Amino acid sequence: MGFFIFLPLVLPLTAWPVARLAEQRLHPNVATRLLTGVAVVMAACSTLCLALLMVVGTAQLPGNPLPDGWSDPQVREAVPYEEIAGKAAIPLLLVVAAGCWRTLARHRRVRRQAHRALEGLPGTGVVVLEDTVPYAYALPGGRGSGALPGDRAEHRLARHRLARHRVAKHRVAKDGGAKNRTARGGSAKNRTARGGSAKNRIADAAAAENRVAPKDRIVVTAGLLSCLDAPERRALFAHERAHLVARHHRHLLAVQLAARANPFLRPLRTAVAYTAERWADEEAAHAVGDRRAVALAIGKAALVSQGAPAPTLAGLAAPGPVPRRVAALLAPAPGPRSWPSLFTSVGLAAWTAAAGTLASAMSSANSTVTLVLILHAATPL
Repeated sequence: MGFFIFLPLVLPLTAWPVARLAEQRLHPNVATRLLTGVAVVMAACSTLCLALLMVVGTAQLPGNPLPDGWSDPQVREAVPYEEIAGKAAIPLLLVVAAGCWRTLARHRRVRRQAHRALEGLPGTGVVVLEDTVPYAYALPGGRGSGALPGDRAEHRLARHRLARHRVAKHRVAKDGGAKNRTARGGSAKNRTARGGSAKNRIADAAAAENRVAPKDRIVVTAGLLSCLDAPERRALFAHERAHLVARHHRHLLAVQLAARANPFLRPLRTAVAYTAERWADEEAAHAVGDRRAVALAIGKAALVSQGAPAPTLAGLAAPGPVPRRVAALLAPAPGPRSWPSLFTSVGLAAWTAAAGTLASAMSSANSTVTLVLILHAATPL
């Protein structure tokens, strides 16, 4: 194992060049997916290595519940500087776990509160709030909307009832052919009545499912709409719709967690926040057919809007280099969505990050297998 266990902790440095070049030279779609994948893999590898170091460090503490053989000198020799690294990994891993938990809890809390604040309003895809404070953001729905455990149970029950009543509706529809049978006229009427009650149950189950599993919605205030003209409003809605279709909140949440796991991944978090907005900008420009209108909408919204309620939710006026986004929209559309050539600066940076990611995965895998074998050999039967 040796020093390979420490490599995943510092290999995220190899992704710094691509974090800067990808947002300028790659298509926003490719850049967002590439940087998110690199960040997630490297964060997982570094966290795994911290956990392996913690095992060695915990085994040396008095009164630990681990087998006595795990604290043998042969086990400690497998990790360089085990007395320092092993014990230091314990508080570091606790800090990582606490940071990731806070990020997830805030993300779920904000989404849950936003959906509950919209209860009672028309169930349309666009919600216009009568608020003078200008802001707009994309609010994802579905199972990830932060439902409480009781709500999730109600959701599963509603889905089960809906499926069961659909079967009942199908059977009633088959029995409906008995209307033409004179000998069974009264029986057909009874089955028709049962079919009507089945329809009511289907409607109730569908309403319950919609209530506990909110759909994707675009939230915008009247204060922001009053600052935009008609083409810019269409650009606003197209931009937020692109965030929802591409599920950008997942990319933003993934890089937020990765940055919590390893501070060396913070440049990738910043880059993904920018490339996700650029991705939505390009999709909005393609949908509207006017890049200038999208640029004007972004510029106006950035001057007056307060942005999204959480960094894991995407919005038109997201914090960041808005002038660069506007300049990119006033320029020609980016090139095709393809992997860059190795003989370019961004291609070299991308392949360097890919090599660093592969080395991080191999180092963590090697350390895991080695330590597991050593611990297995040191564990008494």
